[in-house]
Amino acid sequence: VFDQRSMLDQRNVLDQSSVFDQRRELDQRSVLDLRSVLDLRRELDLRSVLGQVVCMKEIIKLIFKTSQKNVTCD
Repeated sequence: VFDQRSMLDQRNVLDQSSVFDQRRELDQRSVLDLRSVLDLRRELDLRSVLGQVVCMKEIIKLIFKTSQKNVTCD
């Protein structure tokens, strides 16, 4: 009976350790997923900032073009 109990206890301990290992693996995956999400957000932020800069350049070009046209028209 004692041998069987000790065997069961060892199995239980092994099962718990495998559960902990799986949890660690899942935690690492979720951390990696969070990192990739943050990287994507940063990339999108950079793209939107770059897009805004390009838009501002285009707007400034348009303003200069219209101001030059107005000057030549007068």
